[in-house]
Amino acid sequence: MRQTKAGLLAVIFFIIFAATAQAAASTQSPIRVWLDQKEMKFQIAPVIKNGITFVQFKPLFQSLGYDVSWDAKTKQVAATAGGQKLQLTINSKTAYVNGGKNSLQEAPFITGGNTLVPLRFIAESTGYPVLWDAKARTIKIDRQSVVTKVTKEVNSFFVKFAAAENARDLTKTMQLIDPKSPDLEQDKEMYQMLYDKFQRHISFGSVTNVKVFGNTAIVTVDKTEKRSGGPFFWDSVQTYEITLKKSTAGSWKQYSYDLVDINYITDELIKGQPNVPENEKSAITKPLNDQYDGFNKGDLNIILSALDPDSPYRDFYKELADSGYFKDNKTHIIADSMKIVEYTGTDAVVYAEETDDSYGQADKYQSLYWVVKSSNGNWLIYDIIDGSQE
Repeated sequence: MRQTKAGLLAVIFFIIFAATAQAAASTQSPIRVWLDQKEMKFQIAPVIKNGITFVQFKPLFQSLGYDVSWDAKTKQVAATAGGQKLQLTINSKTAYVNGGKNSLQEAPFITGGNTLVPLRFIAESTGYPVLWDAKARTIKIDRQSVVTKVTKEVNSFFVKFAAAENARDLTKTMQLIDPKSPDLEQDKEMYQMLYDKFQRHISFGSVTNVKVFGNTAIVTVDKTEKRSGGPFFWDSVQTYEITLKKSTAGSWKQYSYDLVDINYITDELIKGQPNVPENEKSAITKPLNDQYDGFNKGDLNIILSALDPDSPYRDFYKELADSGYFKDNKTHIIADSMKIVEYTGTDAVVYAEETDDSYGQADKYQSLYWVVKSSNGNWLIYDIIDGSQE
């Protein structure tokens, strides 16, 4: 009888303990996720399953800058950004990062139509530190510390890149470019040509808009390029979006780049007062007068006769003529003044203050014309840029 009572009491105690534990669990606060200093919101709150914390895949990776996709046939989710690709399959403990296999502690699963993945995978695949505070029941994803670290590293990278360019050292330059870059051979030819033909001074500004995706970084950077001697070219500040990849040795390499904007440095150029032979002065400004004449007569042949065969404006003016511009518009452009501000013997730059009263209103412009001396001694327009000073 005593054993029966003791057993009954044990059962009652177990039931009470289990109910209490269940009640305590049900009253626990939901897990909250912070990305840097901002709390994230999910359709379904993070959960703990078999001791592993799971978070909703789509909103998290979208907040990190990834494009997210779902393949219903294979039950696979994918996230891509900056050349990095992450793939997970529902109910599978194998994930892929850039094609490489990774083992998961627990398989992703779907609940309420939402895919949840192990928290640890986020840290391993993105490189961002992920901190779990069990007491506060919070997850903190520290993206900013990684961005700050990478910013410093990439700024140092561009110091090396500028040094290699200024030394005109092709070997050192190519060592800073990823061997898997799609532009590798093209870049090698370009830098060889630049180092053989031009004398330049290169500097880079501090990188901005830094985004980090695992071992890939995408940054925006200004590159200032100034002529220090040799053949003429426009001084400029070029803005690039550059993708870098970290090598197995841990160093950053340039992978690809896109020119976003270019601004020409003209203030000092316009102040130039070169010594120009008297017999060259009128010959240098002649193609400008020919171009004005061609525009005012609507005669494409006259316009083209003022241009160097390699001028990028030849195709532009041909397209303008094909569009009917010269037939449909009556143009009247004159130069109020022209001044030669650069002269090397084979290249010259003319600063022209112009008036265009084609539409009954006198619009004022300032232009810089780069003219080149042809093999027969004639000067022809190669390029034209805005010469206005802000």
